[in-house]
Amino acid sequence: MKTIAVFFALLLLSCGTVGPARMLYWEETMAPSGFQAYCARDNNYINREECGGGWKNRKVGAKVRGFEDLEEVNSLINRRVRPGTDPNLYGAEDYWAIAVTEGDCEDYALAKLDELLKRGWPISALSFATAKTWLGNGHVVLVVSMPDGEYLLDNLFAIPVPWWLPNYTWEKRQFAGSRVWARIAKPIETNR
Repeated sequence: MKTIAVFFALLLLSCGTVGPARMLYWEETMAPSGFQAYCARDNNYINREECGGGWKNRKVGAKVRGFEDLEEVNSLINRRVRPGTDPNLYGAEDYWAIAVTEGDCEDYALAKLDELLKRGWPISALSFATAKTWLGNGHVVLVVSMPDGEYLLDNLFAIPVPWWLPNYTWEKRQFAGSRVWARIAKPIETNR
């Protein structure tokens, strides 16, 4: 699977358009209301790393396998979870929950984060970001910081992709392992 991702990356490089390796933060802003409610529910703000609590001092597990983990987790959750909407599943407009069998984009992202944490990934490498898709729909993804850049685990893509690849209008991003969010600066395209 990494071969496919490398092929697409090389194809993009040969076309001359590449994005910056990392998203740039602009200014602090409010977290999405669904994320705030998720962290407040059941003391998640104390117990869950993505809400600023939990096992912050935990060491990275020996099972972390880099990009291979990202491919496996993205594929596993995308196959296991069926698309669903918050109003149909929870009777609410924006309800964040870890997807088990059905969910929408933020539920997929929470499930992927949960799986990576179980595999020993540090919360400092994992965060959520919001965007508008090419169709103008609100969307949430899991952003994974790697030494060579940031990748998205996204229910709309079969493989992890560089954050700049999708035609998304980025809105805001969580500071990893906290309840603090910031607006994302618009990237400047580079042609090489």
